[in-house]
Amino acid sequence: GVDLERFDPLLPALNLRAELGLPADSQLVGMVSVLRSWKGHPDFLQAATHIRKRFPSAYFVVVGEGPRRGHIEKEMLQMGMEEFVFLMGYRDEIPQILGDLDVFVLPSYANEGVPQALLQALAMARPVVATRVGGIPEVVTSGVHGILCEPQQPEALAGAILRVLEYPARAREMALAGRQRVIE
Repeated sequence: GVDLERFDPLLPALNLRAELGLPADSQLVGMVSVLRSWKGHPDFLQAATHIRKRFPSAYFVVVGEGPRRGHIEKEMLQMGMEEFVFLMGYRDEIPQILGDLDVFVLPSYANEGVPQALLQALAMARPVVATRVGGIPEVVTSGVHGILCEPQQPEALAGAILRVLEYPARAREMALAGRQRVIE
């Protein structure tokens, strides 16, 4: 389960935009996970390039540490993403970081049961975009609690994230339904 007192959307946010030197009105899309191969970080990075074409005010954060950090850094540099993608490393203040996100993304392609980060993002009433892998569809009903897409399809992932960014009122409804799902 999730500690609903710790993961409470009414808690003050971290103001990650100010910390990163981003405009206050920018959109912030993020992943929180161990940096492992099956978590789909390359798909997230590819989706980011598609999203920036339509939302130049979108920025992306990857929070966590793990064995794939060097690969992710190298890919970011090769793709020229250092101005709009931030590799944040390990952080303790996960509820506050989640509270700052406009969209939480989990693009895993394998080895997922019921991911704690997904439950925590839902508990923080964040709009979520995730893949149909493992236990994720047991938690998120696509179109109700978030948006699900097929794994290893960066264009589909980008499209789902864009739907959240383009329709904030609908995204907010899904986010509140997601929090209710975690409470229940």
